[in-house]
Amino acid sequence: MQTPTKQQAEKLLKQYDIALTWQRIAVLQELMSRRDHPRAEQLVQKMCIHGKRLSRATVYNTLQLFSRQGLLTTLHIEGESLRYDIDTSEHGHFLCEQCGSVFNFDFSLPDAVMDVLPGFEIRQRELTFRGTCAACAASARRYSAATSIPGMQQEDPI
Repeated sequence: MQTPTKQQAEKLLKQYDIALTWQRIAVLQELMSRRDHPRAEQLVQKMCIHGKRLSRATVYNTLQLFSRQGLLTTLHIEGESLRYDIDTSEHGHFLCEQCGSVFNFDFSLPDAVMDVLPGFEIRQRELTFRGTCAACAASARRYSAATSIPGMQQEDPI
């Protein structure tokens, strides 16, 4: 994916009333160029590779600010470190337990579902599935087929 321009990042920061600093612009450009729901540490490493040396604290603080302002969504996936999603539209996530990738999928809760919680103030709606992604499942099937011995049946587990 192509890296967004500095001007695109600046425009988005202004839309969310976030003061412009080169560090915030750099973090936002990196987030906008990805679709993989990165962890903060992955952002630090990637920006270092691109010659943008930011401290871990700066990246974490910037991500927290973006989340507070609604510019990104913080994913709290049980058993995982926090991940960040620049796509703030309502959608679900699928976590592959084999490779660790997180995928978006279209999903919307009908407003009628919210009627079962009268008086509740809902801040965020999340839906996460866990399992094996298509690529890992296909790889497992290929491995299984390649390691099976013709004419032998696998024993049933006890």
